[in-house]
Amino acid sequence: MKITKLTLSLLVILNFYTIASAQNKSKTQFKTIEFAAFDVNSPRTKQKDSVEIFCYAIIDRKGKMNILNRDEDNDSLSYFKYQLDTAEFRKINFLFKDNAPLKDHMTSQSLKKGEHYGGSYSFLSVGYQNEKKDSLCFIDSYMSEDFQSALNILDKIFYGKSKSGTKAKFIVPINFKKSLQESLKKSNYLPPIEFPPPPL
Repeated sequence: MKITKLTLSLLVILNFYTIASAQNKSKTQFKTIEFAAFDVNSPRTKQKDSVEIFCYAIIDRKGKMNILNRDEDNDSLSYFKYQLDTAEFRKINFLFKDNAPLKDHMTSQSLKKGEHYGGSYSFLSVGYQNEKKDSLCFIDSYMSEDFQSALNILDKIFYGKSKSGTKAKFIVPINFKKSLQESLKKSNYLPPIEFPPPPL
């Protein structure tokens, strides 16, 4: 039985589509990743027990990002967009699997004796394709090396000069803020934010 060129072409296209779909599915277990750098009761905050978000970003399943940054010096907001490249996307996506809770990436829940913390807290909220959701408050030094490596990529995007173009103003979603507050209540392992005393 002869296979016509048309039939062969259709088989090749179908095979390519099946492979591409499988690869795409493995790449995009998450729908969205939302991130915030925030303070509570730190020397940078104005109101007691109030969360202040200094950076917010949302990443969709194609690696497109919308970023909001607050400039602490002049208390202004800036908005950017960014597209993760293939290597960046692969490294970020490696961490976010619906069967691997974010807390599994924590290697510690306390500072070493005598250590103090002066940075901001971080919060991640991840929504997966299968409708699962996961979230975590943390500081970088509590997390695994792989996790910190991925966070370094995001830090360079958030605070570096690699952002591509301005984005129209947007607000941090209310549901995200609520999720952050709920996670924060359970995060008694976060150290107090304090600045070192001035030199003598």
